[in-house]
Amino acid sequence: MLEAEALWGSDIRTKADELRQCSRELQVAMEAVVEDKVHRGENFKTDREFGKAMRGTAHASRGDENNPLNRKIKAAVNAIEDTVRPHLRRG
Repeated sequence: MLEAEALWGSDIRTKADELRQCSRELQVAMEAVVEDKVHRGENFKTDREFGKAMRGTAHASRGDENNPLNRKIKAAVNAIEDTVRPHLRRG
């Protein structure tokens, strides 16, 4: 990331941070689902909507366009591509 920032400016860091946040959101959801399984489903009993959201995030297929995290990832990747594309040469 430091090299990209040196080459293309600080704007790329902001865009990469958005993608990194998506990664963190997925990690948290996966940890929550695993912890719920470890405790035999007790963790999500008190807040079923939270459990549904965590499972939806952790288990969404890559092609699920309705999944909020998938939309965030796609937007973050597109923003990075739009920033970097003008700096790349076609060979």
